[in-house]
Amino acid sequence: MINATIKRQEGQDVIVDLGKAEGRMPKKEQSRLESFAPGERARVVIVRVEKASKGPQVVVSRAVPELVSICFQTEVPEIYDNTLSFGPLPAKLASVPRSRSCRRTRMSIRWALVSG
Repeated sequence: MINATIKRQEGQDVIVDLGKAEGRMPKKEQSRLESFAPGERARVVIVRVEKASKGPQVVVSRAVPELVSICFQTEVPEIYDNTLSFGPLPAKLASVPRSRSCRRTRMSIRWALVSG
């Protein structure tokens, strides 16, 4: 994960400043619930580097499932040190339908007992 600053919009792509490089966030790599304005900061995941006629192009994403995992690892020390971990929901719970108005990331949380 890397911090980026939104530079501009080119068609449906969002161009971001990654510090020493520029990145492109195509429409399919954007969250459907977000909109971006120039100057805003966003955490993004580098998905791939493509060869282009003008040189390598960094493709970033805010829609990959790993983004949630990486955010939790950087913000919650217990996940970083494996006291807590999370994974997919059990099949019984995962089959419960979501409402159209509420889109959330669904996960289960497991924890290890630490004897002290």
